[in-house]
Amino acid sequence: MSDQLIQDSQEKIEAMEAKIAELEAQLREHAEMIEEKVEDDAEEARATIKKDVARFYKELYPLIDKYKAGREEIIKKVSYNVCEHPGVAMALAFGAGLLFAKLLEDKIERCEHHHHHL
Repeated sequence: MSDQLIQDSQEKIEAMEAKIAELEAQLREHAEMIEEKVEDDAEEARATIKKDVARFYKELYPLIDKYKAGREEIIKKVSYNVCEHPGVAMALAFGAGLLFAKLLEDKIERCEHHHHHL
């Protein structure tokens, strides 16, 4: 009877080991499928990103050129006006400096006032 019990137990263990091996094989297969899917999705994402970046540059490049051209035109006009009217340019620059100093002073005072109330 005990030999029969050992044999039955051994058969159950072998059956369980066979089932475990089968499940491990299925798990490996699923892992490989997932890995392939992730690689495919990553490649698809890279292709989409490249396409979007290309479209972005295609749409943005004319705007950049337009901005550069406009900027150069403004620089030419300002340079011309400064050369033609240096006194006015100096007065405007001085006034802008005073305005900036006043704004900065007000900002510092507000910060100091805020810190005193904390």
